[in-house]
Amino acid sequence: MFICTNTVKSDWPCLFAMPCTCDYVRRGVYCTNNGLNGIPSYINYIDGPWHMDFSNNNLTTLPKRAFGNVTVSSLILSNNKLQAIEDGALEGSEDSIYSIYLDGNSLELVPKEVGKLRKLTEMYLERNPLKIFDEVVFKNISDKLSTIVFGSQEMTEWPNAVSLLHNLYDMTIENTAFETIPDDAFSSLKNIFDLTLTSTSVRALPTSLQHTKLFKLTLNGNKNLREEGFPPAAFKNQTEFRQFYINDGALETLPPIFAEMPVLAVFDLTNTPLRYINDSVFPKNFSNIFFEFSSKHSFFTGIPPILSKTSSLSNIFLNNNTIQYINDTDFTGNNQLFELDLSGNPITEVSNDAFKHNSGLYELHLDNTELTTIPKAIQNPNKLREIHLSNTKIACTCQNLGWMKYWTKRTENFEIYGNCYNSDMTFSDYLKNEIPKC
Repeated sequence: MFICTNTVKSDWPCLFAMPCTCDYVRRGVYCTNNGLNGIPSYINYIDGPWHMDFSNNNLTTLPKRAFGNVTVSSLILSNNKLQAIEDGALEGSEDSIYSIYLDGNSLELVPKEVGKLRKLTEMYLERNPLKIFDEVVFKNISDKLSTIVFGSQEMTEWPNAVSLLHNLYDMTIENTAFETIPDDAFSSLKNIFDLTLTSTSVRALPTSLQHTKLFKLTLNGNKNLREEGFPPAAFKNQTEFRQFYINDGALETLPPIFAEMPVLAVFDLTNTPLRYINDSVFPKNFSNIFFEFSSKHSFFTGIPPILSKTSSLSNIFLNNNTIQYINDTDFTGNNQLFELDLSGNPITEVSNDAFKHNSGLYELHLDNTELTTIPKAIQNPNKLREIHLSNTKIACTCQNLGWMKYWTKRTENFEIYGNCYNSDMTFSDYLKNEIPKC
């Protein structure tokens, strides 16, 4: 948020001619989605720095002294047609611009003008036909730059200039064509905390990842990245690594890398062809704080046995798989289980003895399943507070649900969500008003 410390009358004219508008409190100039071919006339001066948003126009060039005498704090030029930023375009703002958005343009080179921004901490370059990066530009901004987003299909080789950005904290690589990241690519990027690869052609992660302070790794839509592309050495001694997300990937089973992750807390897979998990993939007590496992839209036909051996798990999300039956041993080792989501599976039956070892289970999701009755197993966890059963075929009759009349140990304020299949009555109302009559 951009806060102005000096009061300025709201009826003062904007710094630039219409259609630009100004927010004097947040020190913002907004001139987006107007089909502009150039920066409107500079008509008013109020001391900056100002946040400038000229995104979604038709700008092709940013000319010298594009913003007059006004200093700029952050500059958004996303989704224009920029081919060049002329020398001197940002003159006067070399020590005030901390953020620049150049994504979605037609730049083939990172403009030299960017290399003059001595306080630049964030740079967004994705969706430009960039093939390489100018090492001089990157060296000049390396002291402060902590966030970078880049990538294009024209980028067929790893841009070595990235290794100069020794203070990078957050890096996102998108839609690149190169298949190989040099094994030493991250050797000088020791401060990397958050790394994202999205829709790249990368086949393997570099072992030099082990030199970073990686906390969060996100892999989205990297179809070439299979089990062999996860060398255990890349995760060696990752004492800060807590969050691992793989979405729309190609993994059919999990690589043996988890022994190198002593403090992993969250592992999330979504829309992967995962069918099974090797019983040894999570070594015993590999991480005492591993509390969340998620594998949504995968191909499990049953609960992976290894999950029951991972006692620290408190949240398990297995929605939208092909699981049909929950047996009494599926979660026996999960004595810390708090939330379990099995929605979207074709579950037809839950063993009466399921959840007997999950006394702390608080929230259970069985929405969009093939259940025709409320499972008697919900009596087993003595702290169950919510059960979700929307879009099921559960008929509310005394014959089907009469057993609930004798379930006297429900938690206070117990909630059951969903509607009876044979009427518009909610399960909650049926439990309250009709079950006592059974």
